[in-house]
Amino acid sequence: MLRAAAALLGLGLLTLAAVLALIGWRSGRAAVGPLLAGAMVALAAILGVDCRQCATGALYVGALVSLPFFVVGWVTLALDPHGLARGAGLPVGLAGLLTCAWAGVLTALVTFGGHCPCAALPWLDAAPPLRAVGTDRLIGPILLLAGALTLLLARHARNRRVAGG
Repeated sequence: MLRAAAALLGLGLLTLAAVLALIGWRSGRAAVGPLLAGAMVALAAILGVDCRQCATGALYVGALVSLPFFVVGWVTLALDPHGLARGAGLPVGLAGLLTCAWAGVLTALVTFGGHCPCAALPWLDAAPPLRAVGTDRLIGPILLLAGALTLLLARHARNRRVAGG
């Protein structure tokens, strides 16, 4: 799991650096990099899953590693006096929506259904008799909260930009 955490953290940092280098971090654009990095880390955790034995710890690690990126994005959205710039709204909204969609599937199948998280990955060969255990049930709600909070703060920041001119 430590290797998965390091790989996901590295992916998030590279994404953050690339986005900030491309679009900058001033006047309503600073939140784009961290929020895209958080969403990418949460979704990239799928790559560390081995569904033959329902070894899905990478999904939980991905959810936890993505949270610092989301938190930086949320603080930036909440505190940026410029609100959210025009071009920045689309990637931030997509990051929130993709995270909510992925988390919704996980929440329905794993948290409430009790299935192995591999059931949310239909293209992998899931072992049907295996069930969700321990932290598997927390992945969906954690990411659902992250996606919903991203969308809420993005809307608030967009309204602040519109009101400010």
